[in-house]
Amino acid sequence: MTSFFLLSLPIFAVIGVGWAATRTHLVAQGALDALSTFSFRFALPALLLRLIAGQPLRQSFNRAGHLVSNRLLERIGNDVITALGTE
Repeated sequence: MTSFFLLSLPIFAVIGVGWAATRTHLVAQGALDALSTFSFRFALPALLLRLIAGQPLRQSFNRAGHLVSNRLLERIGNDVITALGTE
């Protein structure tokens, strides 16, 4: 549980700093919009990629987790194809 907390701490820290900047009006609204876009489109995905890349492969691909994630990705793929086909 502690390792999960330590891995997710930077993500929630970025969100918390943005919230604090908004509440205290330290940054202009236009700058907050730009920072929000940067954070959600670039910074947080890069942080998540770095965290995922740092995990050992054997830990990431245990048999049960692989089967569940495979089924989940299959379901999402089917839903996307169905949604695109109905438009």
